[in-house]
Amino acid sequence: MSLGHGASIVRDGLVLHLDAANVKSYPGSGTTWYDLSGNENNFTLDSSGIVHNSSEGAFTLSDGGSAIYTSTLTTAASATLVFWMKSNDEQALFLSGDTGSGGSYYLGAYRIGNKEYYGGLGGTPSFKLDLLDRPNIYDYFRDGQWHMVEFKSVDFSAQPWPYFKINSYTGYDFNATELSCLMIYNKELSAEESAQNFEAMRGRYRI
Repeated sequence: MSLGHGASIVRDGLVLHLDAANVKSYPGSGTTWYDLSGNENNFTLDSSGIVHNSSEGAFTLSDGGSAIYTSTLTTAASATLVFWMKSNDEQALFLSGDTGSGGSYYLGAYRIGNKEYYGGLGGTPSFKLDLLDRPNIYDYFRDGQWHMVEFKSVDFSAQPWPYFKINSYTGYDFNATELSCLMIYNKELSAEESAQNFEAMRGRYRI
């Protein structure tokens, strides 16, 4: 699939590909966000808190809204998560999961006084913004601009599936944030593969 500057996204290891700008992934209505990876890992939307913005090719997220998958997505010990997002929210969380409203594991949270933290995940995930290593999310992400956000070395090998939730952790959900694309790989992407994804997508976001 050619998406930008003549490049295509990396397919090797791709277990999930959600794209709010692609009508095959989201046709413009309904509560199913379809997986383009070929694995049929479709997500269910809470439409009261996630609203499709067709002009942006994205979902507008607000507190309480979530996208949920209810089976085992990956058990990789070193997965990569890629989000295309923009936000200026002062406290938020990228991923959480368990059978309740909280999260027995969570990834990439931030708030005033606590700039980045993880819970229930093995290893030490790294954070990259537009291919650059960053020490935390809080100081670099919240500028209201589109960014490719990557979490690498994410360990899902011992997580309490079946829930996998985007924007669902009581009190720390994103608000007034746009989420366009989410890709998950069952491996750690190389620097070259990350650059390939960035080049394939950046034209859409004018960066």
